Formats: sequence, C-alpha cells, structure tokens
Amino acid sequence: MNALAPLQGYDIVIIDTPPSLSLLTVNALAAADYVIIPTLPQAADLRGLQLITGTIDDIKQAINPQLRIMGVLITQYSERLNHHREALELLKGWDIPVFDTMIGRTVKAAESAGVGRPLVDYMPGNKRSYEYQELGKEILQWLKQ
Repeated sequence: MNALAPLQGYDIVIIDTPPSLSLLTVNALAAADYVIIPTLPQAADLRGLQLITGTIDDIKQAINPQLRIMGVLITQYSERLNHHREALELLKGWDIPVFDTMIGRTVKAAESAGVGRPLVDYMPGNKRSYEYQELGKEILQWLKQ
C-alpha cells in the first residue's frame, strides 16, 4: 500500500497486472475497489476466468471486503469465429457482469505498445481505438451508478 500512497487525490487509478496469480496481482486486488478482467473468448480462457473469480472471492473474504468485479472485458473478439460467439454466449449465462464493449483484434495495438503510445493516439481512426473510447465511457457510466 505504501507504493500507492503518492496517488492520493486521483479519481481513478488503473493497476494493470500480469495474467498470473503473483504477489503483485494479490497486492493489487487487496488495494483495489473494482476489478476489470480481460479475457479472450475461448474455452481455455474461460476456465482461467473461473479461477480468477474464485481468487477474487477469496481475497474479498480474507483481505478486501469492498472488492467488486466491475466486469469481464472480451478482447481480441471476432464475430466471424464460431468459438468466440459460443464462448460469449456461455459467459453471458454466468453470474458475472460482462462489458457491452468488446475489443476486437488488431496488430496496431501491438505496434502502439512497441512505440510506447496508447492506441487512441497512435491510430485514432482505428476501429479498436473507437472501441477503447467506448469502453472508457462504459466504465465511467458504471462508476456513476
């Protein structure tokens, strides 16, 4: 928590952790109010999603009772792929919130990360940039509730 002390006065702080259950991830969950869980829409990732939601429940009970899942963010989605559509339908049947906004695939995201710029600045006209902006609006709307 000491590492977060200088961040006083901000409305929102995003802590992006690796997709593993490391000490960093546990500490981030202990400090967080809300969790956004990005996942790919496929069977193996949905199994991982079940594991992380169990971990979040454990941390909520033992360390941080205020911790809430804001939603699952579907990334690299392609509506042309049957297994993506099927995974999405399966996920929507679970008792977990799912963002309406989904982020599709693009190589431009990797390129923007390579040059150290957000996609919305690197390629503002890219469809994925628009999706990230829509996600931001959805998150802000959720926080207002």
